[in-house]
Amino acid sequence: MILRTPPPKKQRSEPIHHESPSPLVAPDGPLIIYEDSPLVAPPPESPHQPSDHLLCTYQCRQMVKADVLDALSNAEKQISDYQSKLDALSESLSKAEAERKKFKDQFLYAEQELAAAKGREQMLHDQLLKEVNDSQERFKKHLETNNELKVPFFLSY
Repeated sequence: MILRTPPPKKQRSEPIHHESPSPLVAPDGPLIIYEDSPLVAPPPESPHQPSDHLLCTYQCRQMVKADVLDALSNAEKQISDYQSKLDALSESLSKAEAERKKFKDQFLYAEQELAAAKGREQMLHDQLLKEVNDSQERFKKHLETNNELKVPFFLSY
């Protein structure tokens, strides 16, 4: 876990004297100015660039540090939120895919059942047509036989 504020400093009874000329201690004590010491020779001063551009107070550094830590915390929170949303969407997608597969299987089964029913219907229709044709043939033969029997009977009277 990252601390956002520094721990309180212990109060010293003696005044602090620094060897380097860059840190300054104000007479009232709380304001400390730090000057970043460049590793390379400082660039030549230009009129539009102030000479104290590298000066920053401890409070300023802490504020910047706090802002950076807040931004990092917000970014981490967003990442976790997006990760949870991604997990939820992935789970939802897998459920939808499973449901789609189930419905596809049901659809294919229904299509097979429909094709089988159409095949049975066609077979029954063909069988019925054959029976009707056979029945008509038998009826015609029966009529012919009946007509043949009637003719000699009427002739005999």
